[in-house]
Amino acid sequence: MALSEKYGQTFRYLREARGFSLKEAAGETISPQHLGRFEKGKSMVSLEHFEHLLQNIGIDWSTYLVTSLQFNSDALSRRQAEIYDLVAKRQYTKAIEVINRPLEEDGEPISDYYVVSHRVVTKLGLANRTGNSFLTPKDWQEVEYIKQRLTDIELWGNIEVNVYAQLLPYFSYEFISFKVREILKLLKTNPHINHHQLGESCLSVLKETVTYYSQQAYYQEAEDLIQQCLELFETVPRTGVNMWLNLDLFILRSHNFLRQNDPQGLEIAQKVMSVLNHLEELGIGGRLIPLREDFFQTTVKLNQTGIPFNP
Repeated sequence: MALSEKYGQTFRYLREARGFSLKEAAGETISPQHLGRFEKGKSMVSLEHFEHLLQNIGIDWSTYLVTSLQFNSDALSRRQAEIYDLVAKRQYTKAIEVINRPLEEDGEPISDYYVVSHRVVTKLGLANRTGNSFLTPKDWQEVEYIKQRLTDIELWGNIEVNVYAQLLPYFSYEFISFKVREILKLLKTNPHINHHQLGESCLSVLKETVTYYSQQAYYQEAEDLIQQCLELFETVPRTGVNMWLNLDLFILRSHNFLRQNDPQGLEIAQKVMSVLNHLEELGIGGRLIPLREDFFQTTVKLNQTGIPFNP
């Protein structure tokens, strides 16, 4: 996956604000000339290189994303940045107030469909953290509205796929299984799409579907989909990204077995922890620490085999 224009602009803003020269920020990752072109939107860098560039100037992904939303903003993006900041501070009541506030547009009007989609996805995300007691009948009506829109749209773009990934548990088993077949067919018959944003989003949906199957006790369906995804990765090379996708799938596979009290889940979990420890030794940060903590806590919680998990 390659990143370009708007990423470069935001990176330049952060680099200059923190007093780093092009040479200092580039480090051993890429040449200063390449970084300069990237900042001007005239060249691209890989996701892996971009993560190293952020580390070079001492910026984490959370800080970068909030800055990016403010730097390349419309009314909806600014609201999203404000909500993200409040949620990060655990100020959930204020976040809900911002979500419910009328949107003040400062340019081209934004489609109600996208505004409602954003509101629904954000509220359901908050509900997953805090419980759904704040959701009103109107909120559930909007959930049904977006579900119907997604059902009616025949050809999904990246926005539809991302919204569906968040609403997936609210659809029927039959619809979810239908979309799995459709997405797998798309990824297999259009290999180039795997290297674009839509392909990334489709893979996220497949992972969310594995989670849904496993949590709803469709254990065999979860295992079958994991194997289909692994086969897909073997046939469609995905430099740099493959490692995280494979790791995510093995985490899901471990937890799928543990929900069945199958010791295979612990065997896989031990291997996952070994990989995570090795990545830490290599100095790969970013998402690694929260991923390891979340994986450990969930594994301990799901482990009812009677065998202790001592990585």
